[in-house]
Amino acid sequence: MILLIKAELKKIKRMRITYVGYISILLSAVITSIQTFTMSDGTVTFADFTDMYLYNNALLFYPFTIALIGGYIINREYVLDSLKNLLVIPVRWCDIVKAKVFILILLAVNFSLVSAILSGIICLVLKSPDLTIFLFFRTIFCFLIFGISICVGILPIVLWFSKVRGKYIWGSILAALLGVTSVFVVNGKLVNWHPVTYCFTFVSSRLTVTAKYGIIMSCMAFIIYALLSFLIYLLIYKRRK
Repeated sequence: MILLIKAELKKIKRMRITYVGYISILLSAVITSIQTFTMSDGTVTFADFTDMYLYNNALLFYPFTIALIGGYIINREYVLDSLKNLLVIPVRWCDIVKAKVFILILLAVNFSLVSAILSGIICLVLKSPDLTIFLFFRTIFCFLIFGISICVGILPIVLWFSKVRGKYIWGSILAALLGVTSVFVVNGKLVNWHPVTYCFTFVSSRLTVTAKYGIIMSCMAFIIYALLSFLIYLLIYKRRK
């Protein structure tokens, strides 16, 4: 498994599809900067900027980006017709998929770190009055939880639509729609169960309505999406040894 992960790391370094993630992060930062300047009286606080940044990432960019990259790195084995060569080694397809899922989670962590650092740089340039070392590292932690949570929430879609060659694009579209439509549940009762918005409970109480047992429900949602991903993996990939 370690060798498979190392091999996937070498592959991902050569893939330009990862640029989509970095472009999305940059676009979200630009949109957030414009929004915070419009809504503020000239002083942009670090807390307001990061909350808006997380919100824009969740609704506009992260779900689509994670689904697109995740689906692509699995689907490329079909497109390049390299799967038959991998299986001759022999390497089980289910182990290859596990390595690719691990790489996808690493990418989500990487994008989250870049987002957190970018938000700190922007607020440092803007001279945000509340920017401190403690708040900055707390924000990094929140971004990491945010990225991993959304990755787990979108992972069932990635695995399901990657089972057939070329279908991952539909999974990316569905993930994008989940992100956009989550605006309708962010202040409702489903906020702690939606695959995109359930992470808001972990990162900031200002992004959603605080509900009784909200943390518990969001933790349950995380477990449900993780188990659903594992079930799809067992039913579709594990049996294709």
